[in-house]
Amino acid sequence: MVFFRKMRVMISKGLNMSEDKDWIDDVLNDKPIAWWQISKIEGLCQTSSVGSDYINLKLEDLTYEEANKIIYDLKENDNPRDCREQFYKILRREQD
Repeated sequence: MVFFRKMRVMISKGLNMSEDKDWIDDVLNDKPIAWWQISKIEGLCQTSSVGSDYINLKLEDLTYEEANKIIYDLKENDNPRDCREQFYKILRREQD
């Protein structure tokens, strides 16, 4: 009997949510940027060709998902300093 009451409460809470968003969207949208993301963005800004676009950005104000998009963009345009890494990157492009 207690189980059914708990289920009704859980279902009623779920029905009060907005139609266009799922519950996981509320959880992920409010998550602030992680410390490792700040470190990754700062490191990639030095070697990426689009790094100058993100230099004056306030990293502390970003959300988790925004930071992931920036990291993806920086990785796509990354130019490693080590010539061996540059060679491996070219080989990976040719294989795809």
